Amino acid sequence: MCHVLDVSRSGYYDWDGREISEREKTNAKIVEVMKNSHTKAQGMIGLDKLWEDVKEAGFRGKLYLATIKDIFHKEIVGWALADHMRTELCLEALRNAVIRHRPPKGLIHHSDQGSQYCSEAYIKEIEKNGIVRSMSRKGNCWDNACAETFFSTIKSERLHHRTYKDIEEARKDIFGYIECFYNRQRRHQAIGNMTPVAFLKKYWERQKAA
Repeated sequence: MCHVLDVSRSGYYDWDGREISEREKTNAKIVEVMKNSHTKAQGMIGLDKLWEDVKEAGFRGKLYLATIKDIFHKEIVGWALADHMRTELCLEALRNAVIRHRPPKGLIHHSDQGSQYCSEAYIKEIEKNGIVRSMSRKGNCWDNACAETFFSTIKSERLHHRTYKDIEEARKDIFGYIECFYNRQRRHQAIGNMTPVAFLKKYWERQKAA
């Protein structure tokens, strides 16, 4: 297994013998609070009310991160964080990307068929900025692979090692990971082991020289 996954034996045994992380301990406590609330309410309680009990018990509840990733140079060009996954969250990420990078008309925006991306408000925002919509067919397992790669990375490199007391603490930490590390320090194999910012800079330098 180590050979197939290109993992060292020492690395595997280090992982296998590692103590439970603080994140895992916190998650276990959150589950316990939810179980107790569910029992007290005799099962007649919705998820939203369960999360209110969790927050009242001193935990941060669940947070959602929306991102816009540039497939050319792998940079996260826009992102937003909230305690909900409504359309407004995705709209904020999109607007942040547009404000920061001012993409030319004709840019292709690809997504899965999530309700947020199919909403009237999101479609209007895309069209207003001259962006072309692209969506995968329903059930296409590759429709969100690029985004999922990032989410898998940030979970393993950051989120699974952190416990946030509130959304502001989470936002500051995620800002540091995305803006300072992921975009400017982390090397990406898909772009020749360069950082996204360095790769884009080199590209524009070549364009000017051509």
